[in-house]
Amino acid sequence: MHKRLKKYINEAFGDLNNIPENLKDFIAVVNREFDALDKVIHATEKVTDENIRDLIISNVELSTYLNASRDLIFRINRFDRIIDYVANQDYLGLNLDQFKDGPVGGLPLCDDAEFFSNALKQVRDLKLNLTIEYPVIINGEEVFLNARFMPILQDEIVMVIRDITGEKRALKDLLRSEKNFRRLLEILPYPVAVHKNLELVYVNDAAIRLIGAEEAGQIVGTNLRDYIHAESLETVNRMFREHVNGADKLMSYREKIVDLQGNEFYVNLISSIVTWGDDSAILVIGRNITDEILMQERLVRAEEMYRILAERMSDSIWMIDSNKKILYINPVDKRITGYDPEDYEKIGNDRIFPAPSLKRLNETIDDLLSKQTAEPNTDIGGATVEMEVFKKGGGVVLVEVNLSLAAFGRDNPVVIGVVRDITERKTIENELRKAEKWRELLLATTPDIIYMLDTNGIFTYISPRVREVTGHPEEEFIGRRFSDFIEESEKDYVNDKFKTGIDRGQSWLYQITVAFDNGDRIPMEINVSTMHDKDGTPIGRLGVARDTSHKMGTIR
Repeated sequence: MHKRLKKYINEAFGDLNNIPENLKDFIAVVNREFDALDKVIHATEKVTDENIRDLIISNVELSTYLNASRDLIFRINRFDRIIDYVANQDYLGLNLDQFKDGPVGGLPLCDDAEFFSNALKQVRDLKLNLTIEYPVIINGEEVFLNARFMPILQDEIVMVIRDITGEKRALKDLLRSEKNFRRLLEILPYPVAVHKNLELVYVNDAAIRLIGAEEAGQIVGTNLRDYIHAESLETVNRMFREHVNGADKLMSYREKIVDLQGNEFYVNLISSIVTWGDDSAILVIGRNITDEILMQERLVRAEEMYRILAERMSDSIWMIDSNKKILYINPVDKRITGYDPEDYEKIGNDRIFPAPSLKRLNETIDDLLSKQTAEPNTDIGGATVEMEVFKKGGGVVLVEVNLSLAAFGRDNPVVIGVVRDITERKTIENELRKAEKWRELLLATTPDIIYMLDTNGIFTYISPRVREVTGHPEEEFIGRRFSDFIEESEKDYVNDKFKTGIDRGQSWLYQITVAFDNGDRIPMEINVSTMHDKDGTPIGRLGVARDTSHKMGTIR
């Protein structure tokens, strides 16, 4: 092994004999499978730091992995300037070449010019990895990004940017669906708490276990601050003040927690304003990342760039040959499937993948290999396949696999798969679809008439029930003003109620007589309230109308 690599391993572990078994396995795979990587390691003594990226991409397998990843990777020098970046295409529609050799603060990936500089300073001062999630406006649209910062050699930093907009929006949309809201909280595997003015009013089972309690009664009614470490109190107080001041958005931050036994650990928290009962409250979802923090600290001590990139990627990596034999699985895969890398060879593909999923995977690989054979000098791109994996110990996980050719030769074609767990995302999407179906069923079966008016009093929606109640179809109402259907003697009264409701946001319950051109008269009880957009601006009125003929007698 190259003497420089031995030096850094000795610094991290004291002696080559003390190297952990998993690192020995990793080194063995590198020596066996990546001949080009050995040339790269020997060449590092002869080049400057600015040539590191050229060395990385000279290794065909590693370059293909980076191109298959959906991450954007920057290398930043000690002066906070961009030395180079790796991306498989213009990221988020941005032409990144114009920012090369420029200051990292000039990137249009954050609304605050000092954001990256402050993060880089914190990473250098603490010598620890840092992960931050935040929103940013790019090309006129809000995008959620995950930024990871990792220190490497000679005071340089690797910054990895990932677009997480889809996951954030799916979660936010689901949280707005009150029908499935509480059910979602119970089935989430993450700790969830709801508080009003920092007084806890709800905790799910995962939160009870996290805090070390036996049942919810030990926690509900206590103050959220009781479980926040002193060094994190200011951040929690600031987030709470922002929510109180009307910050109706998801906030993400990392904090230190103390359980009932006094144990300290780190969690990633996401908070948002929600409706709880008749009042507003703040929902907090957490994830214990203590083990990840400890792992990051050990990785930083190693200060070896290849190992950091390989072990800190959040996605799993599969390397598969033309015979569908899995040659290599990185350690990250165990967090997704539960399998150790050697389990794939012991158990066999047919017992790890359900038959339909294995068939899709094999067909996709064959298609990539056949295209490369037909057009050997053409970039054929990659392919994506969604498939299921039997989890070790029971259960099924749904993954998305981005496949691309890592190397191609007549005797040794190899395919790299970048694997992401999408089980939670698919679950959320399915729950949203179910919620929409229930809403449609509710509107179709309720005995009352549900309708919506815009700010001018024009019908924009009325439920199909109106045909049964009045004998008049929905089309007769849509696009017309509500006052066209009010008894003449009641129009002034009802118009005044509508205007007051729009101006002041008031709700009303009152009796009216619905009148039609053909002389039909139907007494109705109306319960109406004002609808607002996300900024609190009135956008119309939502009403429920009930036929009271059985009480008063219908006038025809």
